[in-house]
Amino acid sequence: MTGILITGASGFLGRKLYDTLKAVGDMPVYGTYLTRPQEGLISLDITDPEQVREVLNRTKPDIIIHAAAMASVDLCEQRQEEAYDANVTGTRNLVRNLVSHADGCTFVFISTDYVFDGSKGSYTEEDAPNPINHYGKTKLEAERAVLAYSRSLVVRVSSLYGYNPHGVNHGFVHFVISNLSSGKQVRAFYDQINCPTLIDDIAPAILKLLRKKKTGLFHLCGHKALSRADIALETANEFKLKASLIERVSIERLSFRQSQTGGKTNLEKMRGDRSFSEQTRPVTGGVSEHFDTSKQPAERPRNSSLDTSRIRAEGIVMHGFKAGLKIMREQMACAI
Repeated sequence: MTGILITGASGFLGRKLYDTLKAVGDMPVYGTYLTRPQEGLISLDITDPEQVREVLNRTKPDIIIHAAAMASVDLCEQRQEEAYDANVTGTRNLVRNLVSHADGCTFVFISTDYVFDGSKGSYTEEDAPNPINHYGKTKLEAERAVLAYSRSLVVRVSSLYGYNPHGVNHGFVHFVISNLSSGKQVRAFYDQINCPTLIDDIAPAILKLLRKKKTGLFHLCGHKALSRADIALETANEFKLKASLIERVSIERLSFRQSQTGGKTNLEKMRGDRSFSEQTRPVTGGVSEHFDTSKQPAERPRNSSLDTSRIRAEGIVMHGFKAGLKIMREQMACAI
């Protein structure tokens, strides 16, 4: 491997990928940003084909890790055309340039457990996706565009947590820490289930898959499924915060608002109408979503836990949630 380009390298996961791979030190690593300039990163709007072509010609990577996205589930629901442009059109721009100009380049796409409807849980890579929110629908369409490219690797992640020293810290665990530290109540669903995933684990796992020349689809997440309520309680215990401020509630209590398109994402319309791409700019690199249970316009899968047998068969072991929280706490303490 001689060069890696990471899109969305100013974001929560993207920055961790960038820092981890730079620290390996055996290859050039380039990163891009859209709205948050950081030292060493290249400006790139992935919805602009000319910018994409220019950056690829300049960096000439043989690996691209595509982490840029509009990642807020709720913002995607509220700004559906912008989400489509960022998550689908931007991904296609990258893939099309690889097909035309970069023979031999491997494309790694960061996807999500939200491509599933959450009706059963423990989803394998062979299970049929059925997203129930616009974010999941755009990520699924992007997955399909990527997998049509022969040298592609799609990794689905779930409920990311960890510490980013560059000030971009998002996710449910950070929401819990922030609120409990301020003495605020946290309402957490006992019937919404994910597989919390330490961001520090993602880059080493991707490198291992790349070195084995793996392609296709892999579920890359924590091995244990936990409810949001359990995640909140474990976080409170590890950070010595007041667990009595956590209220266990049911996701069934939420009345999800219909979107401006009458409850439909209307992807077919967006595929055929490119006019909105000139009017809006995507939010990329990972945007925080609402974790307050009274402010969630997008429906969430009840149980989107992922089966990780495939990565375990490749010798990839992810940190358990308690161990991951300890790593996160120690990193935060060192930064003080």
